[in-house]
Amino acid sequence: MKIKDIYPHAVFDHEIFDIVHHSKEVFENCVFVAIPGSRHDGHDYIFEAIAKGAKTVIHEKDWLFSIPQNINFVKVENAKKELARLLKILYGDLWKDLIVIGITGTNGKTTVSSLIYHYLSFMNLPTLLIGSNSSKFGDLYWPLVNTTPDLVTIYRLVKLCRPNLKYVILEVSSQAIRELRILGIAFDVAAITNISQDHFDYHPSWDDYLFSKGLLLTRLKPGGIAVLNREMPNFPLFESLTVNSVISFGKNNGDIKYQVISSSLKGLELALTSEGQTIMLKSPLPGEFNGENLACFYAIGLALGVNFSEIASFTDEFGPVKGRMEKFFVRKRLIVIDYAHTPEAVRQVAEFLRTETLQKLYIVIGCGGERDRLKRPLMLKWALENSSWVYVTEDNSRNEPFSQIAADMTKNQSLANYTVIPKRSKAIQTAFANSTAGDIIAILGMGNDCYQEEGQILTDETVVKRMGEKNGFDG
Repeated sequence: MKIKDIYPHAVFDHEIFDIVHHSKEVFENCVFVAIPGSRHDGHDYIFEAIAKGAKTVIHEKDWLFSIPQNINFVKVENAKKELARLLKILYGDLWKDLIVIGITGTNGKTTVSSLIYHYLSFMNLPTLLIGSNSSKFGDLYWPLVNTTPDLVTIYRLVKLCRPNLKYVILEVSSQAIRELRILGIAFDVAAITNISQDHFDYHPSWDDYLFSKGLLLTRLKPGGIAVLNREMPNFPLFESLTVNSVISFGKNNGDIKYQVISSSLKGLELALTSEGQTIMLKSPLPGEFNGENLACFYAIGLALGVNFSEIASFTDEFGPVKGRMEKFFVRKRLIVIDYAHTPEAVRQVAEFLRTETLQKLYIVIGCGGERDRLKRPLMLKWALENSSWVYVTEDNSRNEPFSQIAADMTKNQSLANYTVIPKRSKAIQTAFANSTAGDIIAILGMGNDCYQEEGQILTDETVVKRMGEKNGFDG
């Protein structure tokens, strides 16, 4: 395709080899889309893009310099919207015949998307997963920085897997919706797991957060299905945002109801009831909150019309999800790694683990820098109320001083059973050193995410495994 096929009035015609919005990815005959951002402005990298071979530049802001020869400058009102339009034109029928599933919500997105991905794969249905724990397709794996990557990355991943692809699962964050990272993608199923406080650094109000999540429902194809948690306080709002059919789930209300028969660290026994029929499932995923995730997974499966004849054998074996309630046994201590990074998630995990030990629960926790400051004291509050001791530590502070984050977390706390240890690996090791056999140590907030300490790239699992190698694993 040539540029004049899209922009007939372009001065210089050229083949379009790719469309990019990061100057580092530019090569000969690219179209470079300059997108203004909160941290970086693509307009500042136009000269670099041209030097690397970009032949057409899409921009929002006035260009105050002379235009180089044989370079097209196209001014638009919204560069993100134009990027989505260009990708649809260049990639043509990329999404044709694909079944696309979008999953949003405050908590549970990764567990639910992993359940769907692994069940479809278990049924030999070729599926691409794009989400918090990376992108996966069969034996292929691509690490990702964000829960929902930029639109160019999404298109490239789908194209890479396209010849054998049937299903695409996207974890969709509220920021991604607001930043048009899914613009132009139509969904067959859109699910909202639950809603609670998060991202108030980004969203100016609670209503803005709710409507940002709800916008996913407006991206449904004709005939697509919305899957909603019936017991969300905001269920009526979300239901009103779509004209499509809705399948709801909940513990006491919904088209699909779930009942937790038993719950322990070993997992769940669950009864799911739909249209008068009840099925019994066992799962190694621990905590009653995973009953909600399993019900959401089942509802999405019904919306897709998948064959659930093998669901019992699947759920009996599936788990854990990486960085979500992962268990390690070191010298008769149970160490649990979980991504809990919202007040509600911390409450659920801490309350569950507190009931699972007759001895002490220790919690290692931090809060991300340059993110929602309002949730910081709430997260620590739930940790303090449910544990013997809490270690407040680093959790991707970005460019914000850790001292400010710790001050926000500890401000006006009525309980003082905590110690501040900035270095995360040291906080984990201190919790272990102060524990005894039979205690539980919960390491919350980062899940499977990497962090850097003294030149080393670490994960919480790396630190725990090193402790296990030194002190001895129990199994």
